[in-house]
Amino acid sequence: MFELITNKYNNDSCDHLLDNLEDDFENSHTFVAQIFSAVILFFLLAFNSDLMIFGKKPNKVNIFITSLLFSLICFILSLQYFKEYYHDYGILSIKCQSVHKNKGDYPFRYMIPLGVSLGFVFISIGLIFMIIGQMI
Repeated sequence: MFELITNKYNNDSCDHLLDNLEDDFENSHTFVAQIFSAVILFFLLAFNSDLMIFGKKPNKVNIFITSLLFSLICFILSLQYFKEYYHDYGILSIKCQSVHKNKGDYPFRYMIPLGVSLGFVFISIGLIFMIIGQMI
């Protein structure tokens, strides 16, 4: 399977492939950030007693289950995002070893996205702990 994946990349130059990976990262980053923003907005609305999106006498179990579900969705999404980027980056890194050794901006363009995507994983874990802590 690894050979099939690497053969897919053999026709393009490393610079072009790494640029495409960077563009894919930016698009994915925007999507994941929008999902996180929507979930955090939901948390703000759900736990604000003045807004009462769950009614005047909210059922804490409903709030907990819904919030936990959204947090788990964020966790799965961010973990998938990290895994896909890390996988594609690993393949291109092997193929383009001679190219990225000479790039001055290489760490900023291709390593920081790994950190950002891993940051989304940690944020989603933090959201899960926040929800559990809110219910205790």
